[in-house]
Amino acid sequence: MGGRTAPLLIIVIVVAGSVFFFFRAFSLQDFPPFAKEVLAALLGSVLTVTITAVLLRYQTASEINRDKSVAVFQEKLKMYEGFCAALSEMAQNGTLNGDEEQNLRLWAMRLSLVSGEEVSKAIDHFFMQTHRYRTFYFDLLEDAQRADLQAWHREFYARSRPEREPAQCFMSIGALIAHLKHDLGEVEVSSLKDVASAKHAVDDIMRIERIG
Repeated sequence: MGGRTAPLLIIVIVVAGSVFFFFRAFSLQDFPPFAKEVLAALLGSVLTVTITAVLLRYQTASEINRDKSVAVFQEKLKMYEGFCAALSEMAQNGTLNGDEEQNLRLWAMRLSLVSGEEVSKAIDHFFMQTHRYRTFYFDLLEDAQRADLQAWHREFYARSRPEREPAQCFMSIGALIAHLKHDLGEVEVSSLKDVASAKHAVDDIMRIERIG
């Protein structure tokens, strides 16, 4: 915002300075008082019009950016809600079949249009994980898969994270939704503890739905 308003501020300063020096030079000349008053009124009008134009332009730009942000947020929220509904349906039996993988791939591409870097990485992790192990739940992994998950996680993040237990390496549905919540700005009105609570709540709901 500051980068866009700097040129406008420079224009105001230049116009105000020009008006001041021009009027000062004019006032030193021997002109009738009436002429000086007319010129002062004229220069004041020029300065007022310039400042008003600058403020209107700044206000218009702010409103455009605000409307754009609201539209993007609404579209993102709508898309995230649709993804959560689709994901809940796909994960009912716990495993991933070919049709569900195609659907998940389509949703990943759609979400990439509106999601931030954090969600994009989380979706990439989630998709690659479900493609590799064909399940949405850690407790359905066999021992060999859990060991492989740990090695894959280390390779996926190029050793940028400390060594983790297999369960910590698994991107659960709750963890993915927590990333979506974070991306929507929920941490500004809640705490990271609340986001973590939402993750556990979603995982518990999905576990009960699958068992039930």
